[in-house]
Amino acid sequence: MGGLVFIYRLGSLTLAAITAVIVLGLSISTTRAVHQLLNGAFDGESLNYANLGIASGAMAILTLPVMLFVDFINDGKTGLPIIIEVPWLCVLWVMFLATGISTKNFVHQVNPNGVSCDEIGRLGSQFDEFKKICDEWEPIEIVSWISAGLLFLYSVTLLIISILRAYGGKSMWGTSVKNSEI
Repeated sequence: MGGLVFIYRLGSLTLAAITAVIVLGLSISTTRAVHQLLNGAFDGESLNYANLGIASGAMAILTLPVMLFVDFINDGKTGLPIIIEVPWLCVLWVMFLATGISTKNFVHQVNPNGVSCDEIGRLGSQFDEFKKICDEWEPIEIVSWISAGLLFLYSVTLLIISILRAYGGKSMWGTSVKNSEI
């Protein structure tokens, strides 16, 4: 049964799954607002950062709970090997990092002078959907950075511990975090 690293894993992956739900929801909401703003004029048009947010959030929501659930249903027999867990977590944190960077880039291009969303709302009701998009891009960016940070810190911690253990003659790449001696 894993110790401190297993508890760190449980907390990190749970928080990352929660933040993934937030990113997914906000990204879907932004995509809907874009479609309403364009009134179907450009069918299929959407924002790259929202697409990345949907992909990142969906991938994390589909896999992180499964990774946690496998440890609890197998009751210590076998779990997800570290050799599989580390690369997948790296894919996820890179996806969330890309979402945050893409959002930041979009905001800088669309709003280079930093006009507040409240000022956009005062322009009239025809700008309501744009104001909604404006209100959502900052939370998408921030929560994406948080998700990336959580997954990055845990995956780097696990990678370093696994490498150090392998150099010490006790390779744990084929075992799960729960069944390892860390």
